[in-house]
Amino acid sequence: MSKIDIHIYGVHERNDMIAATVEKLGVSHDNVHYDDRPERGLMMYTAKKAWLAPVPDDITHRVALADDVEVCDGFWEICEQIVATHPDKIISLFPYEFMKRIPEIEGYDTPYFKCSILSGCAIIMPVQYIKPCFDYVKAVFNDICADDEGIQAYAEARGIGMLTTIPAIVQHIGDDSIANIGCPIR
Repeated sequence: MSKIDIHIYGVHERNDMIAATVEKLGVSHDNVHYDDRPERGLMMYTAKKAWLAPVPDDITHRVALADDVEVCDGFWEICEQIVATHPDKIISLFPYEFMKRIPEIEGYDTPYFKCSILSGCAIIMPVQYIKPCFDYVKAVFNDICADDEGIQAYAEARGIGMLTTIPAIVQHIGDDSIANIGCPIR
């Protein structure tokens, strides 16, 4: 049976958003990882802290959330359903690739769609992929890439399926991006 844990990564300027997510999900503050660099930089640094945190023996999947998301009601249960349905896939919980209405996908009776773009604001990954993924990112990019781009490149290189959910399971509320200045409202 699949079991998830949830880790959050971000910056202290978003402590209010992080606190709201921690409270809603009931996760430990030990599962919150901050960017502690004086000059900051790519989110890969902080995302890796979340992804590579120790994994308890009974955990099969990790959910990593950026500090600028708002999770839906029933988030834990929905994530458990997702990993039970697609245990070997990497899942993006925000459909960045489908930001506009796409009539071709309307009317399907599934919330899961193949994607070619992951959104790093909320991703589920089977734990057996985590270390190999970030070893790959270090070897190929020397960690000089966005976290979602690195995970996506790893999945593509290893033939691991990527899915996204429609509707979105999280709302990306970081209207003023700290990591990607000038990003549009999502």
